[in-house]
Parts: sequence; structure tokens; C-alpha cells
Amino acid sequence: MLKLTVILTISLIIGCIKNCSYCFSLGRLDKAACINDGNIGITAYQKADDSSYETEPYIPASVLQSDGKGKWQIMDGETPRTYLWAPKDLMFWSWAPKDGLNPAFHGASASFTYTMPAPSDDKKDAEAMPDLLFTGTLANSRTDKGKADLHLEHALAALRFEIGKTNDCTIETISLKGLCSQATFTYTYGAGETIAWSEFSVLKDYAQTFGDTVTEHLIDDEKVQTIGTDAKTFMVIPQSSGEGAGNTITLEVVYRLKGSSTPVTVSKALDAGSSGWKAGYTYTYTLSILNGLDIEIDDKVEDIVKKDLQISNVGGRDAYIRALVVGYWVNTAGDI
Repeated sequence: MLKLTVILTISLIIGCIKNCSYCFSLGRLDKAACINDGNIGITAYQKADDSSYETEPYIPASVLQSDGKGKWQIMDGETPRTYLWAPKDLMFWSWAPKDGLNPAFHGASASFTYTMPAPSDDKKDAEAMPDLLFTGTLANSRTDKGKADLHLEHALAALRFEIGKTNDCTIETISLKGLCSQATFTYTYGAGETIAWSEFSVLKDYAQTFGDTVTEHLIDDEKVQTIGTDAKTFMVIPQSSGEGAGNTITLEVVYRLKGSSTPVTVSKALDAGSSGWKAGYTYTYTLSILNGLDIEIDDKVEDIVKKDLQISNVGGRDAYIRALVVGYWVNTAGDI
């Protein structure tokens, strides 16, 4: 059987997710979602001496809630709580969403194990992936005038897609296969690189339905078309893929050419860059799908007879096939 496959090429653009800065203020997340009242966690630990912290929190894990007038309050259930500033420095920690992360605090560092949402049968996995924010800051009642500025940082990497050189088609689904779906997050205050991920495990496949119609781009056309809304951004654990990495992530695209009801599936190993995906960055992959014909040739050979020769186009594009069949005789010595 002879099969000519569709060509899929991938290029990568890297940009920063806009990090959110908070002085107990409300901000917009990149997945068109807001940090709502009751969705921001906060706690604080008092310094015991120059190099250690108290084991019990000065402010227990609580919720930050806006009073609607530009002021944020620490809530104990339905009741606002007021805390006097401790006589020593306070290490503040804040995270969103509050529920589900369960961070543990170790002096000037914090950590939690994160598991990405389980894949779903309806192929809306990217829509179910939340954006995670985390920060820590050390503040002093005297030098900082009683104010702790919380500059929340994105803990995950964002993956978006756009279409470059391709034929008229509809992008049905995009899948990421072989993603590490569980890992340990560590935030270290005062470090050169504050966010680190480790202990990667549990490989899973994630798929997202798009249904975007792509206008044909000619071979010499440099235009690209973004597909999917912000809500369909894959928010993934920062990790590596490809040569030198512990696993290889495969990108699979299912599309349908204009005028055809036959879906076509193409796949290729996905490169996460020389140092892997990093927290707080958006990785935009440009996909170019140049569709050729998929030709299958089948026949039956019985002794010296070749019969039932069939040449079929099983690709997504309709086309006529012109075939040249050449026959020759071979004697018992194998000479033509």
C-alpha cells in the first residue's frame, strides 16, 4: 500500500502573559475570568528571628473580599476580621483560586501539588483549565507603612494556536497528547526564579473542540488566523517536550476541508522550546496544513497473476486520479 500524507508544519511564538498586580484590588485574568469575592486566599506568618518563621500563622488561611468601595477585607466566614500589625515582619502569601490548591508554607517558600482537570468526553478540556495565581511578599509595618502589595504571578503556561499556510478548512479539534498532568509547584520568596515545578507525573491526553473556519492562505501569503477564544486557551503545567525531555507531547489536529464531510487527522511531535514551557508565558503555535492527496493502492497477487488493482483517493480533497499501469513478463530465470 502506498500512502501520501498531509504535511503539517509548526512554528512557535513566545510572549508573556500579563501578570496581575494587586494591592487588594480586583483584576482581570487572561481566560476572560475575574478573581471574584471569596476566590482569593491569603495568610501571613510572623518572623521568629532573622532566619525563621513561626509555625502557626499570624493570619490563618482566609478569604479576601471587596467591600465594593475599593477596600479589601479579610473574612472569617461572613464576618470581616481586623488584625493589628505584628511587632515583627510578616510573610504574606496569596493565591487564586482559593479552593483546591491547599498550599503548604515553609518559611520563605510555599508549595502545593496541582493536578490538571481530568479530560472530558465532550472535548472541552481547555475550557475547563483554570488560570492559577500565586505570590509571596515580606512586609514590615514601619518601612512599608502598614501595606503589603501583592503582585500575583501566573503559575501555568498558556498555549494558543493560529493557522498559517493552509487550504480552506474547518479546524474541528486540537489535542495535546502525553501531557504531564500532575506536578509540584514551589514558590520561593527572594529567589532569582521564584516559581519552579518538579515531580512531574501522570501522562494524559487533552482535546478541545474549535469549529473555526479558516480562510485559505496562499503559499506566499504570510497572514495568519487566530483560532479559538481566550476561554479555549490550554493552561498547562510548565514542562518540556521533545529531545532531552522525559516525555514527548504530540499535537493532533482534526480538520475538514471546504466542501468535504470527511475529517482528516494529522499529528506531529510538539516542541516546547529549548528550555521547555515556563510559567507566565503564552506560547502561540502557528500551524500550516498543506493538504495533498492520500492515495492507496491495493491489489491481489495469485501465483503469477495480479488482479483486482484498486487505486483510491482517501484524502480530504476531491481530485481526479490518473494512473499509468505498466506490465511486463518475467521468465522462470527471472529475466524480463
